[in-house]
Amino acid sequence: ITKDVEKKAADLEVKTKELGSQLETIANLSNTSTTTKRPLIVFISDDTKKEDLSVLLPIFEEKGVPCNFACITQEVDKAGSSSLTTQELRNIVARGHGMMSHSHSHREMSSLTEQELEIEFTENQKRYKEIFGKQAESIAYPYGMWNETVIKVARKYFDYAFSTVKD
Repeated sequence: ITKDVEKKAADLEVKTKELGSQLETIANLSNTSTTTKRPLIVFISDDTKKEDLSVLLPIFEEKGVPCNFACITQEVDKAGSSSLTTQELRNIVARGHGMMSHSHSHREMSSLTEQELEIEFTENQKRYKEIFGKQAESIAYPYGMWNETVIKVARKYFDYAFSTVKD
């Protein structure tokens, strides 16, 4: 990951202290829209860390705004991992929030070969199904990185893909 990519990603971050007021503004805009009943903005929290339960979830729930959580499947239930457990992830979904893939290993997808991507996405979907009882419909690319090969292979496994940065 280059310093330029890290800076671009850092520029997209929202500080926790600002999140509540920003969500309230967005919720108010969404409530006045008469042209759509679909979400206008998708919120995604990467990596499903323990802090998501104590910091992010209360803010989103207080404002009545759903959030999507991007899960690194090989980290779930792993000893010593800071990732949420299967039960915690299922509880988030039961509370009305979304879950998506963030890959199996959190490697930079654009650096992988087509064969490595096939293995990555196959393992990811297998583990995701063990956790949630269904396949992941969407993926948030780790580090926001992708290329044409990633898109080609991801289309076999996911209906939607999300990114923050394009190199």
